[in-house]
Amino acid sequence: MPRLLLCTLCDDVRFEMSHKHTLVGLFDTFNVADFAQPLPTFRVFARIGLDAPGTHPLMLRITSTEGPFKLEIAGTLDARSPSEVSGLFEAVFTAAIGAFRIPGPGRYEVRIEVDQADIGGTSFLAVAMTRPTLQ
Repeated sequence: MPRLLLCTLCDDVRFEMSHKHTLVGLFDTFNVADFAQPLPTFRVFARIGLDAPGTHPLMLRITSTEGPFKLEIAGTLDARSPSEVSGLFEAVFTAAIGAFRIPGPGRYEVRIEVDQADIGGTSFLAVAMTRPTLQ
């Protein structure tokens, strides 16, 4: 069964030659001035452990806990050799989400499905920015 080892939102992901990943600007809240405008581009980064090598179907879903809103992104994971640390066939998934609009403030769920099994994810808040009061 696939296992989610790490899932986070960040501004950027850098892939290094030594198989390291640098995650820049980790966050869990969007401060939104105008919900009619798209959110700034962000990344979903996930490290996933699999029991078997090969190509595995993946579905990323972002839904609102407040109402009927859903974004779905289909992809695949490619796992080749087992990790010496976990003993699992590990794969990294990263998706850049741009030109993405949400309907309003609230909590949003980011869920990952691999091989048709929901393996978890993360959440984020969208908060309406308020204008500062002048004193």
